[in-house]
Amino acid sequence: LMVAVFVQNHQTGEVYQSAYMASGKFVSFNIPDGQTDVEPDVTIEAIYDEPVTFLDGTVITDANVHELIAFETGDGEAVPFLASIGEDKQVISIQAEEMLGFLTTYVVEMDDVMGADSEKAIKGTSVSFTTRETYGTPVITFDVEDGATDIPLDQTFVITSNQQIRHADGEEISGEDLPGLINFHTQDSSGEVDFTAEINPDHTEIHVIPADMLMHNTTFVLELLPVMGVDGQVTEMQSVHFTTEDQTSTTFPGLAHIQMYPNPASSVLFIDAPSLEGKAEVRMYDLTGNLVLETILQEQASRVDVSGLQGGIYLVEVTTATERTTRRVSIIR
Repeated sequence: LMVAVFVQNHQTGEVYQSAYMASGKFVSFNIPDGQTDVEPDVTIEAIYDEPVTFLDGTVITDANVHELIAFETGDGEAVPFLASIGEDKQVISIQAEEMLGFLTTYVVEMDDVMGADSEKAIKGTSVSFTTRETYGTPVITFDVEDGATDIPLDQTFVITSNQQIRHADGEEISGEDLPGLINFHTQDSSGEVDFTAEINPDHTEIHVIPADMLMHNTTFVLELLPVMGVDGQVTEMQSVHFTTEDQTSTTFPGLAHIQMYPNPASSVLFIDAPSLEGKAEVRMYDLTGNLVLETILQEQASRVDVSGLQGGIYLVEVTTATERTTRRVSIIR
């Protein structure tokens, strides 16, 4: 007698369909029957509650375990696969030799086996699942529109992908090689923009930070070279061009000649504003917008202790009652 049961993983909460004999011996799978959105490189595991052998008592090994398994598409087409059995003879792992197709239904069927401890047959069963739809070619967007004007001179640029990205050859992107993926220059190619770049842990967002204030009333081009998405599709080079604000549109009479040094700084940052009259508030933000430091700039000069900050790029905002300016500084450790 065979009945269907459902087994819940108490750590993940997932429920797996299993088949077992009236003796209480069963086999389960690491994915629920009918699961959708399964990764095309999935490894299927058939999990027994005791060591198993072939029905005639023959030991199951990596060399013969495939005899217990049928791996097919929902239409009955055989899928070439690799299989192995764990040392405890309780877990059989099955994986297709090549990446499975997208949005395709598959069935893995296990033959009857013998329970090595109870010496009772464990009825074979199957699991069906459907792979996910392809993510397609990554969609790349910039946080400034193509052709935008009046872009602030201290702008930090963000390049976003709708999925994780890698180098076009499939290698993982690291912070050190990000500059090799990005071109940043004036539209007439007369000047290259020095910059640093950071990528988030999900590899879906790149921050491009110019080393200095951009030139006013100038058209720039920011380019991202081809990158690869989750499913192997590679983008064309993506780019955006924009024009910075006219210098006359933002004048800071009291803050026009403000200086911050050394840059990069390690323990102390000096802020000098020779034309400042009165006080100014100084706020430092990290690139996620979190306020990390706040102080007052008095008598046209201030000594700011930055020894408690982590290394990285920060935006320093100086504000008076009538004006405001922002500078970009680096903290090194």
